[in-house]
Amino acid sequence: MVEEANEERLGGSVKRILILQVTFAVITLAIIFGYFYSAEEGESVFDYLKAVGFGSLLGIGNTILSARSVQRSSRAVLVTPTLAMLPVYAGLLNKLVLIGGGVAFGLIALGLKPLFVVMGYFIVQAAFIIASIKPSN
Repeated sequence: MVEEANEERLGGSVKRILILQVTFAVITLAIIFGYFYSAEEGESVFDYLKAVGFGSLLGIGNTILSARSVQRSSRAVLVTPTLAMLPVYAGLLNKLVLIGGGVAFGLIALGLKPLFVVMGYFIVQAAFIIASIKPSN
């Protein structure tokens, strides 16, 4: 019963964070679109939008991976308390490979603008921080 309540609270927190992250991403995309709509010759506003959108998706993926690690760790503590942190460390390794590899893929294979990929990622992570310190209702 306690486990179900914790899962519910965690699910609600993750949902609130993801909603705020998507909101921040959409606002950022709208600002980028408005600012770069009349970009220099040869550059399209969509180049900037793709980079910011890609970085935002990486940030949202980071949140999903973190939530998964916490859920697995909260279940592991009930079964084997000595290994409860193992899912968190495994999740960190997953995030390093997937998010770091995603950034590299976006920059190298897709040729996205590095500053805008990082900007999208950091803005979405700022939403994570804001949602995490705001007390839930």
